[in-house]
Amino acid sequence: ISKKEGGRVQVTDFGLARLAGSADERGLKGTALTSIPKRIEKSGDDRGRLLDAQITQHGLVMGTPQYMSPEQHLGKDPDARSDQFSFCAALYWALYGKRPFDPVQLAAAAVKLDEVDDKTRPDRSGNPAARAAIGKGVIAEPPKEVKVPGDVKKAILRGLSVDPGQRFPSMEELLKRLAPKEASTQRLWVLAAAGLAAVGIPTSYALLKPRPCQGSEDRLGGVWDPARKEAVQKQFSATGSVNASEAFRLTAASLDEYSRGWVAQRTDACLATQVRRDQTEKIQELRTVCLERRLKELNALAELLATADKDTVEKAYTSDLSAQLSSLKGCADVELLTSQVSVPQDPAVQAKIEVIRGKIAEARARWAAGKYKPALELADAASAAAREVAYNPLLAEALYIQARLQDQLGKPADAAKTLLQAIRAGEAGRQDEARAESMVQLVSTFATLHKNDQALEWADLAQGLLDRLSGLDEIQTDLYINVGRLQFFIGSWAEAIKADQRALALMDKSNPNSYKRGKVLDSMGGVFLNSGD
Repeated sequence: ISKKEGGRVQVTDFGLARLAGSADERGLKGTALTSIPKRIEKSGDDRGRLLDAQITQHGLVMGTPQYMSPEQHLGKDPDARSDQFSFCAALYWALYGKRPFDPVQLAAAAVKLDEVDDKTRPDRSGNPAARAAIGKGVIAEPPKEVKVPGDVKKAILRGLSVDPGQRFPSMEELLKRLAPKEASTQRLWVLAAAGLAAVGIPTSYALLKPRPCQGSEDRLGGVWDPARKEAVQKQFSATGSVNASEAFRLTAASLDEYSRGWVAQRTDACLATQVRRDQTEKIQELRTVCLERRLKELNALAELLATADKDTVEKAYTSDLSAQLSSLKGCADVELLTSQVSVPQDPAVQAKIEVIRGKIAEARARWAAGKYKPALELADAASAAAREVAYNPLLAEALYIQARLQDQLGKPADAAKTLLQAIRAGEAGRQDEARAESMVQLVSTFATLHKNDQALEWADLAQGLLDRLSGLDEIQTDLYINVGRLQFFIGSWAEAIKADQRALALMDKSNPNSYKRGKVLDSMGGVFLNSGD
């Protein structure tokens, strides 16, 4: 706040900063500039010309994804309409407490929008109907529980049009639409937009301001909500299985627990940044993206259960289907999230990666339901596609699922080769969670192949990795179980019991209701029986 400017709050770094003089004049040609804090002390025509100068290289993607316009994702030169989009993205976040769009989806829409452009027309407007269809559903509908004046909501959504041609002709026109007629209300919204929450905001604004980090439950709508549960229950019953009722009860309880954990994690990811202030926005973004992937897996499983056959119902009766969903704990592990190789910035590649993640989610769902052959087909396709995009963290995940399914179908030799590839991809992409899972599974696979020495070596390597990666209790439990099984094969009864006891102790601490408890107790019973106890 500058006294020289009359005490008015001013945004001094919005969008892409510009610098006095051209890039060439300052020896900055080929340099990416994201923020220039130096103030331009010019006036009149000089100042106007300086602010109009383009210093960003054409075709260079710059900005913060949550606020970047579609055209920026394509590397096009930003203009006033781009600033309008970014302004509305920031205002949407301020008023509703949630992001208006997913950056990857927006980037994918931008690519499609560019493809339908009619290059022969000066305004490049292309087919308006086709352009409107592409933008549909990309911008999230504002939450109804947050009471914002209808005119303001409508103006913000227009400013967030995916098609630049559908936005306001100018920023001035947008601001006119945002300013209500009543003076008191006008001041209210001006203060809200300026962010003066701590400097005399009227009580009416406090009532309008959304509670921070609410609404994570809404993301479960259409995924695992009352309507989806009812559909699954009816389908289970329609199979005629005598275990349908109990299978549904067990499955619903399991998915309810997973969903509650998901909501708690997503809420905490927000609170840590927006309320407690002990986490950066970047970490919140990483955690949220991770949780959205878990939600995709949950949705794939729930969709499959809504079309369940008798075999799937029996599988649900005898095992915990949610056990094949990725662990939620990994989404709270900052070290895991920040160590991975970043997703490529190319929007087209990002769109392909999301498609592959969808295949992996479907493969997990079919694996959980006991549909191993179709699950392996999906995993094979996901692995091949992941190799094409050359993104190692994704490849490590796909190969791990592929190997587990090869094991399920009685192909341990193939599984061992695939797991070694997964470990290599995990190392290259710094995807430690998938690497740890693959190393732990390799212990079991080598034991099946009677390669006990190699299994023991990988058990030591896996334990070393897990000692560094604290918090992966489920993977650590699996390692104890696999080591117990290995020691049983070797005939080391005391070591087998010790490993099983460690598994039980860890489950007592982290997951008392784990279905694996019965598996461990059964293993211990086998050891006692064979040792004559």
